[in-house]
Amino acid sequence: MQSGLHFVNQKPTNFSPTAM
Repeated sequence: MQSGLHFVNQKPTNFSPTAM
């Protein structure tokens, strides 16, 4: 989950559903 937040900054389109 922590990794998703870190990547959501670069790819909010692909990691948006993952971060949520």
